[in-house]
Amino acid sequence: MRRPLALISSVVLCAPLALPRGAWANSEASISASAAEPGPNPEEARLKEASERFQKGLTFYDQGEAKLALVEFEKAYELVPDYRVLYNLGLVAIQLGEFARARVALESYLRQGGESVDAGRKAEIERDLEMLRARTAVLRVETKEPEVLVLVDDVPVGETPSVEPLVLDVGPHRVSFRRDGYEATTERVTLAGGEEKTVAVQLRPVKPQLVTVRERPLPPPVMQPSGPPVGAWVGWGVTAALATGAIATGVYGIGQASSLNSLKQTPDPSPSQMDQLSSSASTALLATDVLIVGTGVALAVSTYLTFFAPRDRDKAAQARSLGVALSPTLIQAYGAF
Repeated sequence: MRRPLALISSVVLCAPLALPRGAWANSEASISASAAEPGPNPEEARLKEASERFQKGLTFYDQGEAKLALVEFEKAYELVPDYRVLYNLGLVAIQLGEFARARVALESYLRQGGESVDAGRKAEIERDLEMLRARTAVLRVETKEPEVLVLVDDVPVGETPSVEPLVLDVGPHRVSFRRDGYEATTERVTLAGGEEKTVAVQLRPVKPQLVTVRERPLPPPVMQPSGPPVGAWVGWGVTAALATGAIATGVYGIGQASSLNSLKQTPDPSPSQMDQLSSSASTALLATDVLIVGTGVALAVSTYLTFFAPRDRDKAAQARSLGVALSPTLIQAYGAF
């Protein structure tokens, strides 16, 4: 049998939360506030939303939609934390079998309400809490390291040492501990009704990974034939490739710019087409400039390797390498000769 929910005429809001209904109307309708038209004030908007959420929760509850009612009551309490909403939260959570949720809500109701809760209501809630404590457990977590993030069933509950004792439903749970620089740890616990348990862990620092580098002896020198070194041929190949790319992008960029100028001469040019042609032309011409500079660098390196680099047999035996790195803002030439 469902118990009637508490009705609150106003939760320090600018609009009523609920009209009186049933046996609880008089006992919980003691807070009053002036009804005002919602304005641009963010505070008024927040209070108005809380009132509407609470009203929707009552409507859902009357319609038998306990899950929807619980969501609305929690949202109303989040917006305006009036302790009397917790009574409704607790009763609806009991009906849904979410006993830990109900216990937290009703304990908070008595703690926040204090002397404002009448004796009959208090006795009723104490009976509920006796039933709930037999169906829930309390879990405490401890870590040697501070500022460890604690997750219960993958839901963050806080960082040590500030994590309060957790009220949980009975059954199995996963308790995870995470902190940068330490290995993540997960403990699995099974809680029984009325049990109070402590999980204490010490995290292990992450071990740095060592990389071993072994030197290999250089191969014996290889006598190189006379003529331009291999690096020179590579350099001329890179020069040719860069020059070809510069010509291709230049032709494409000029063509796009010409198309853009033609489009501008039309009576009603399309802005999107103009933007596309302008972007294509700018990108292609910028790439052309970069490739031209790269071609010049590669040409200079290739000329040096062909006509000026030492070619005696001892130095020719040494390994040579050549490379050119290009980016929109940087050109690098590197090599070993």
